[in-house]
Amino acid sequence: MLAIKFYQEYLGGETAAVALHKAKNWLRFEATWGEIAKVYQCCLSHPSLADNNRGILSKALGRIERQENSEVMPFSDVYYWSSLVISGY
Repeated sequence: MLAIKFYQEYLGGETAAVALHKAKNWLRFEATWGEIAKVYQCCLSHPSLADNNRGILSKALGRIERQENSEVMPFSDVYYWSSLVISGY
């Protein structure tokens, strides 16, 4: 999930460091199950997505859609994103 948001920011014109910072903040403060489902749905609609990745995302989306509360932020804890850094850029 973090990688998807990172590349959306990076390909949108941000530097790698800023893109990672924005992706981490999104994961920490905004990424509810509902928001994550929207990102996955957007990825699934991309025509160049490989079939094996399409299957993985579809399975993950199915699990997300079964969550009882779409407003839960499952990755807000520092455990999920704090160790990720840009190196050698």
